[in-house]
Amino acid sequence: MSIFQRVDRSPDWNQLCPEWYIDFDAPQPRRRWEFNVNKHDVAVNEKVVFTAKLFEDDCILAGEPVKLTLTRDFHDNETWEAVTTKEGLRVETSLEKPGFLRLMAEAKGASRAYGAAVDAAQIEPAPEVEGFAEYWNGRIQALHGTPLEVKKYNRVHPAEESEYPGTETYSVSVTCAGPHPVEGLLSLPSNATPGSLPAYLFLHGAGIRPPFPPLPWAKLGALAFNISALAIPWETTAEELAQFKKTYAGYPQIAPENPLDSPFDGMALRVLRALEYLKSRPEWDHKHLVVHGGSQGGWQSLVATAFDHDVTYAQIEAPAQCNVAGALQGRTPSWPGSIQKNSGDTPRTRILRLFDGTSFARHSVAPVVFTSGYSDGAAVPSSIYATYNAYAGKQKTFWAFPDLGHELAVFWSGATFIREHLGI
Repeated sequence: MSIFQRVDRSPDWNQLCPEWYIDFDAPQPRRRWEFNVNKHDVAVNEKVVFTAKLFEDDCILAGEPVKLTLTRDFHDNETWEAVTTKEGLRVETSLEKPGFLRLMAEAKGASRAYGAAVDAAQIEPAPEVEGFAEYWNGRIQALHGTPLEVKKYNRVHPAEESEYPGTETYSVSVTCAGPHPVEGLLSLPSNATPGSLPAYLFLHGAGIRPPFPPLPWAKLGALAFNISALAIPWETTAEELAQFKKTYAGYPQIAPENPLDSPFDGMALRVLRALEYLKSRPEWDHKHLVVHGGSQGGWQSLVATAFDHDVTYAQIEAPAQCNVAGALQGRTPSWPGSIQKNSGDTPRTRILRLFDGTSFARHSVAPVVFTSGYSDGAAVPSSIYATYNAYAGKQKTFWAFPDLGHELAVFWSGATFIREHLGI
């Protein structure tokens, strides 16, 4: 396991992944927290010491009222009021089992969290729910029983196209099991010859949006497909998108009585059908098939690695919906938070566990990179380490960022590593 490896943010990241756009020129806030910790990774029962200082410009602020929240696996959250000092606020804590600690500091105009690991390599994943393999074998049979038909293949001209000469983009709709087809944008180099292009599939994080054109990847020489997680067509108007947002409002927290009614059921099948579609393209080189996604897109990438063993590399950044049953063992719940510590072993809980990314990891073999931010309050790091520890593939790497939260753990993706695996 490779941890604490800082990966420089790709200079062209905003072009490669506009879903997670960063305004590099935005002014920095005057107020900010700076954290120090005696050790980022400690042993069970070893003391962790956080020190938090509140700055305004270059001056340390004293006498400011703040709220501190300490989150620890297997414990209730602790929240208390404090007052800042020039020396910094000092919080000492520990953990009696492998897991994670997170301190959140909130003051007027500034908030930040910082995390620490406790024997993270020893975090054990929650057990796979009974019937997981049977359920997904049945769903994959249903997918295979649905003929792959391209219902839409329209040349489109995204606004960004002029920045990427020598490429072309198509709005694609492909049949799929479940209530909705795959809706995506396919970009590729113009005049590509048969067997000449590596294939790249990008999978969306949480949100209700149509696909965006993966033109930068096409310009680099890939057969690039970007699909909407909720099957929203690229041609969707503003009025139609507003209706989609009403329809799908709160979709991550849906706890259905039937797993077929989960939005993640169809989402998973569309990932697999999108891969089938890429492999059906004459331009595919039959050597490189890469999946990439963060947060909910990381979860979808785990679906891909579990059930399509043609995938040659996966970059899984701060994956959400992992080790969801860990909450039943007392761990901090991870996104989407549908299972809490007091949820109990109920029929609905068992249905939710059918979509646990950690269970998909147990069936995965592709070379993979995971990322995690230690202060991530959404895709909590204990859930990601549990998934990494469960991942069946032998070629796996972990990039851990003690100073980053959820969004930035996704941003630090290292597109250069994806390019290496695409061979471009």
